[in-house]
Amino acid sequence: MYLYTDVSNLVHASANSTKPESSGLSGIFLGGPAPTVSPYQVAFNVFQHVSQIARSEKATRIYWFMDPDGEEGSWRKKIYPEYKAQRKALIEKDPARVVTHELARQTLKIFDELIGLTATPVFKFPFLEADDLCAAAVSINSKVPGLIITADKDYWQLLTPCISLLNPIHAYRVELENGILVKKKGDGSCESIGLTPTQHMFAKAIQGDTGDNIKGLIGVGEVTANKAVTNGTVAQLLTEETGMITPRKSKTNPEPVPVFQDAKKVVETNLALVSLLNSQVFPRAVEIVTEIQQKSIRPQQTNAIRLALWLEQKMSFSPENSKVMANQISYAYTNVWTC
Repeated sequence: MYLYTDVSNLVHASANSTKPESSGLSGIFLGGPAPTVSPYQVAFNVFQHVSQIARSEKATRIYWFMDPDGEEGSWRKKIYPEYKAQRKALIEKDPARVVTHELARQTLKIFDELIGLTATPVFKFPFLEADDLCAAAVSINSKVPGLIITADKDYWQLLTPCISLLNPIHAYRVELENGILVKKKGDGSCESIGLTPTQHMFAKAIQGDTGDNIKGLIGVGEVTANKAVTNGTVAQLLTEETGMITPRKSKTNPEPVPVFQDAKKVVETNLALVSLLNSQVFPRAVEIVTEIQQKSIRPQQTNAIRLALWLEQKMSFSPENSKVMANQISYAYTNVWTC
């Protein structure tokens, strides 16, 4: 089993869960959620949680993917300047988000140090986001059973009969059954998404993504987009002869006025942004991952002593507790690929 972990996503989710009113990954925090949690604690808790998954899944490889540094770090920003442009303003308006964003930023700075104690590879390169690198790794190792660890639905397009996804925030897995995405919750219940991975990607291109500030077709939400790709009526959304689209009526917009929108251009632009296996950087990402995988592999080694010292110095654990916890975590990496 190979584990593909989006570190950036998990760290930001963990930092956000430190707010008292939030939930999700807060369950893995020592002592529960606390607004004064340190970046070292956030880093260690995410790391420990992934280590537990590695042990339960009997992982033989663990890939750690991280977004590049800086606001201009994504290639998507270059072809679509509006990409995630709203996030800075949203953070600045919310004092709580200012705190959690800074917590995440500090956490990511020290995560390399912590992962280094396992000697497992970290994939972080300029302009390539974590999902781009993960797509390359999954593609290269497509015949090997794998588990993607993230809360980002963009990764659903990568799922295959061999590759599933674990969302540790909401405690569910997404797998393929007869080619259709199925969400399996911790209580044993199942929910069919009703889409294939490719259809899910196309539906997102149609409706857009508010989180990434990607504008979709006017008046088209998740339900309409999903129906269009499953019923084969996408063409009807893209062939407006006049280019005029009328938004849906609502309480705030009781008499909507038709507006012009080049539907085909919108969807083509969005597909270029949301597609991971057909992006303009995918070939380069494949080259990078392939090169790293072909490097000489270090002998398996235990880093329990170094990890114990890190826990004692950075987390202020007692020597006894540090040793016990370090041994438990190191055991998960005993047979894991290192480089």
